[in-house]
Amino acid sequence: MTGTTYDVHSLREAIQGAGRRRSAAFPLGAGWAADDLAKLRGAAHAQTLLAEIRAEAERAIATPVPTRAFGAFVRFFQDGDRDAFQALYFDRNRRLAALALAALVDGNEAAIRSLENLLWDICGEFSWALPAHLRPGGSSVGPGGEPNGAPDPLVIDLFAAETAHALAEAIHLLEPKLHPWVKERVRGEIERRVFEPLLARKFFWETVEMNWASVCAGGVGMAALLLDETDERLPAMLKRVLDAMDCFLGGYGEDGGCPEGVMYWEYGVGYYSYFAEMLRDYTDGAIDLLPALGEKGRRIAGFPIRVAIAKDRFVNYSDSQERTPLSTGLVSRLAARLGMREAAEMDGASSFHHDRCYRWAHIVRGLFWTDPTLFGRPAPAETVCLEQLQWVVDRSFPGGSPLVFSAKGGHNAEPHNHNDLGHFLLVVGGETLLPDLGKGVYTRDYFGERRYEFLHPSSLGHSVPVVNGRTQAAGPEYRARITSYAPAGDGLDFALDLTRAYPVEAGLAAYERRFSWRRLSGAEGSAGGGPVAVLELTDAFRFASGGAADGERLVHEAFVSYVRPALAAGDIRWRGEGGAEVRLAYDAERFAAAAVEELPCDGLPEGRRHVYRVALTASVKAEGDAFRLRFACYADGGTPQTSRS
Repeated sequence: MTGTTYDVHSLREAIQGAGRRRSAAFPLGAGWAADDLAKLRGAAHAQTLLAEIRAEAERAIATPVPTRAFGAFVRFFQDGDRDAFQALYFDRNRRLAALALAALVDGNEAAIRSLENLLWDICGEFSWALPAHLRPGGSSVGPGGEPNGAPDPLVIDLFAAETAHALAEAIHLLEPKLHPWVKERVRGEIERRVFEPLLARKFFWETVEMNWASVCAGGVGMAALLLDETDERLPAMLKRVLDAMDCFLGGYGEDGGCPEGVMYWEYGVGYYSYFAEMLRDYTDGAIDLLPALGEKGRRIAGFPIRVAIAKDRFVNYSDSQERTPLSTGLVSRLAARLGMREAAEMDGASSFHHDRCYRWAHIVRGLFWTDPTLFGRPAPAETVCLEQLQWVVDRSFPGGSPLVFSAKGGHNAEPHNHNDLGHFLLVVGGETLLPDLGKGVYTRDYFGERRYEFLHPSSLGHSVPVVNGRTQAAGPEYRARITSYAPAGDGLDFALDLTRAYPVEAGLAAYERRFSWRRLSGAEGSAGGGPVAVLELTDAFRFASGGAADGERLVHEAFVSYVRPALAAGDIRWRGEGGAEVRLAYDAERFAAAAVEELPCDGLPEGRRHVYRVALTASVKAEGDAFRLRFACYADGGTPQTSRS
């Protein structure tokens, strides 16, 4: 799927055929000679980012590197906490990027000396992988409850691969300025921790259809291009990398949709693109992966703008966050190399702090690749159906503020899966009133057997029904099927067969959820004080006969929000801080009075601490039944909006 099949022989020929005439852009895919750096220092669009880099470099010079002590390292194995160690790890990344870029762009000598100390310190770490990705040895239990037997430190995970790339590129860019002992030790540790393990064994990420394949392969591949000069080993490693990249691309359908969401799109597509561009420059253009992807590649690259809400905000199913600032360097390069007008909306260059893991690749490419001529191109109003992903998105801007409806199908074994088939969201007047909760707090249990006890990934954290006391279940057999999709000039109609979303104990013979979404204008819409849009949701149920299924059949229609709803008979209202409102009208004779649960929840955006879940309960007739619910959307009482943020 990389567009061309490469074996070790063809890779060797490509490398030798180029005569190692690396492009002048190697390894950044952009000029970094003295004249280029002078232009960058004077570039208007780069000034804020450069100021952040300089401030962070001064902080790193003035303060000692925090000790990544054993107590923080072992916390994950004792109680599942990831943050104690990862905060120290990401501070290391932050210092590394700031010091190296201050040394490169400004020639800061103090930054070089501090960077040498930091590189030496990184080379002495127990492992470059995170504790969450290591497996302890032995079967007995230690004093803190953790298994005895130290874990294997030579695991290539996301972060070990990222570290190898960052260190290899830093010593390449600063080669004449760094002490030779530091450079030699970095090369030796990358050899021991990454190259030798890769050549000695297989890793699970080489055959998965998700971001791990791209990030691990991309980090390893770029480190190899920067450091390995052998005619035999380099083609062999590149073959492994390209095979893993094919698996990564296999996770995308022809619609270009990413089931992990935009946050993980940036991660996976980013490392694919960073490696692809470095390989292109290394082989003097003989191997050029991005254009070889063809139309599918353009659809993958354009995924963020198709699911955009507004700048830095996206439809965020799975473990993805609604507010996700993207690397403007990545977006710019994809637009340029794939002949696209835009890949995502950009108003300015990425902040140094846009990625809280402070990944070297994002920061450096953000500095060198960002194209300011692409700024100020907003996401268009459009209706989108990603057929393989089974997402629909309708986006418009009445009065200048986002009005977005989205719904999803899919299956319940997607990467970073949530049990969310039939879930939908509403953004009105720029306010997300019926949201997707996105990612929860990553802990050991969040990625273990207890995952669906957490609100974020469970179906209880989504606007989907509970049927006969049963929530949706996890697994590839629990899936949706699109039964109809019809775009309209003023909205869309979308229907999903959700019979197989629930376990057999729910007693379902058939369940279809139908969405009819219409934007309104004129006398009906905001100009007349009425709703700007209406969503008609219809849930049609039919139950199997026999046994327990012949008893009372109950359905709880549930909806989640960050906003506490106001309740009245036949009416539920969610009103945002800016005045936007969603009003749900239901048949009070069919449903019992609505009940609201206030659920404490960690990991919510913007400092929120609670989720409000409202449920409507009704019994279903023996022969089958359908419930119709009407959501009217009001944007600030009809007052025209001007902001698109």
